[in-house]
Amino acid sequence: MHDAIDQGSTCAKCGTAAHLSVRILTTRTYERAIRKLLSEADRRAMEAAIVGDPGAPPVIRGTGGLRKARWAGSGRGKRGGIRTIYFRHGRSNSIYLLTAYAKADREDLSPADMKALSRLVAAIKKEERNR
Repeated sequence: MHDAIDQGSTCAKCGTAAHLSVRILTTRTYERAIRKLLSEADRRAMEAAIVGDPGAPPVIRGTGGLRKARWAGSGRGKRGGIRTIYFRHGRSNSIYLLTAYAKADREDLSPADMKALSRLVAAIKKEERNR
């Protein structure tokens, strides 16, 4: 995991940054994918949207808490845009950005992907418990 930049974001709901103290961590897989998918400005906007309301995307059933955020990206609507898979650890107020992909490249996560990401979430939870 790599610590990502402190976004200096404002809350999507209240418009302030007073209560935002979120730690964003990224995987190498996410970093490689997102560089190919979004400009730096679009990436920052997407990550700010996730930080602003991390509970908005539904939890992917059977994954231990993974969420799939949909992002329109340049020249695409949300339905054909970018998918970012992340995990929010509430107690530590951390968001782990795990992977991203274009919907045009793949419809959804494969069962093998979901299993691997679920194991990663379990490892994150264990690590966070030991902090």
